[in-house]
Amino acid sequence: MSVLAMVAGSLIGLTVAILRVRRMRWLAPAGTAYVEFFKNTPLLAQILGVYYALPVVTGLRLDAFSSALIALSLNVGAFMSEVLRAGIIGVDRGQSEAASAIGLTEFQSYRRIILPQALLAILPACASIWLSLLKDTSVASVISVAELMYNGRTLAVDTYRPVEIFTVCGALYFIVVYVQSILLERAYQAWLARSRRTVVGRASIAGRARGGALP
Repeated sequence: MSVLAMVAGSLIGLTVAILRVRRMRWLAPAGTAYVEFFKNTPLLAQILGVYYALPVVTGLRLDAFSSALIALSLNVGAFMSEVLRAGIIGVDRGQSEAASAIGLTEFQSYRRIILPQALLAILPACASIWLSLLKDTSVASVISVAELMYNGRTLAVDTYRPVEIFTVCGALYFIVVYVQSILLERAYQAWLARSRRTVVGRASIAGRARGGALP
């Protein structure tokens, strides 16, 4: 569930971020309203709203897993939108203007120039959202999604050993999240070092092509 919610949330966040950056007349305010709503309401209320209210409003019947996935994706999308928007705005405006000057379309400019730089800057924030999502999936247990906390609660009721069982559940969450945080940090540092070497290498080639030399 976490992987699906992160992928869907990232796509939603990217779409909303671009709409807000471009300041489209009607879609940008709608995107802002969406972000503010999901940022400032509890995840529990969002999951319960999708599970109980959505079928009443739309007539669409969803199982517990689908309801939790939709709510988590929308929640992640709101936070990813803010992070991606900040990353896009942080890219020097002159680069998009230069891309336009050499004939790149807006889509090509985003794909080849703006987004790669923005993503490198926001990777730590994206990792933080992912780690939070791993823990937030436990909230889905309230609508009987069969994840770790739900299974732990069921086992605690059956065995009358809630302290031991929930302690083990907490320890498992800690191990999973802590290990992934270390792995993500090392992966980011490795990617950052490789990106810097690539930039230096390109600058060196460009300097030799001009007949100059790097200091």
